[in-house]
Amino acid sequence: MSQDDANKQLIIQALAASDPELARVTEDLIGVLVKKGVILFTDLPDAVQNKLLDREALRSKLQGSPVSFLSDDDTL
Repeated sequence: MSQDDANKQLIIQALAASDPELARVTEDLIGVLVKKGVILFTDLPDAVQNKLLDREALRSKLQGSPVSFLSDDDTL
């Protein structure tokens, strides 16, 4: 393997390793935008809403305190 190929492999590995962190940042960003009223949760595509709600439910089970993208008056 050439040095160039080895460098590309390292970059690919670094990108793959940062994916879970970026996913969490994206979830947090969406949460902040929804909380501030910049976007509505229901404006997101259904598939995104479902993934976020699924992850929220799983995280809630770990932490024991539910944090919701939806306010008390929001409905799906």
